Amino acid sequence: MPVTVVDRWIGFQPWSIAFYLSLWVYVACAPVLVPDRRQLAAYLTTATGMALVGLAIFVVWPTRTPTLAADAATHPAVAWLHGTDHGYNACPSLHAAFSVLTAGWLERILRACGAPRLLRLINICWAVGIVYSTIATNQHVALDTLAGVALGGGTLIMERAFAWRHRAGVNQKKSTAT
Repeated sequence: MPVTVVDRWIGFQPWSIAFYLSLWVYVACAPVLVPDRRQLAAYLTTATGMALVGLAIFVVWPTRTPTLAADAATHPAVAWLHGTDHGYNACPSLHAAFSVLTAGWLERILRACGAPRLLRLINICWAVGIVYSTIATNQHVALDTLAGVALGGGTLIMERAFAWRHRAGVNQKKSTAT
C-alpha cells in the first residue's frame, strides 16, 4: 500500500497502541449490550458478513503495509505489536471496519436506552481513537484505514436497509392478515 501525505502527517505515535489494542474490549461492548437474542443474532451475522467481505477483498487483492520507521527498540509494546500483528493483510483495515461497525451499533443501543450524550460521545471518540491508532501505530496506512472505514460504514448502511425492508415486509404481512 502506498504511503500518503496523511501517513507522514500523523507519523508514528507510540502512545496510540493503547487505543489500537482496546479494539478487543470495544468490539465486545456491542454484543454484550444488545437487549435480546434477535438483535444479537443480527449483530453477529452482520459482523461475520463484514469480516468475510474484508477477507474476500484481501484474497482478490492482497496488500501489505510498507515498513515504516518506528523506534520499536525504545517502545517494547510497539515492538511486541509489530512482532505479533504483522502488516500482511492490510486492506481493508478490519480494525477500522470493526470500530465503525461497533460505533454504529453502540450508538443505536445507547440512544434506545436513553443513555446520556456524554456516554454516546465517549463511544464515538473511542472509535475515532482506534481508527486513528491504526495509522499512528504504523500497522496500517491511510488508504487501507479509509477502506476499512468504508467497509464498516457500508456494512452499517446495508444492515439498516435490510432491517428496514424486513420490518416493512413484516408490517405489510400483518396488515393484509387483518
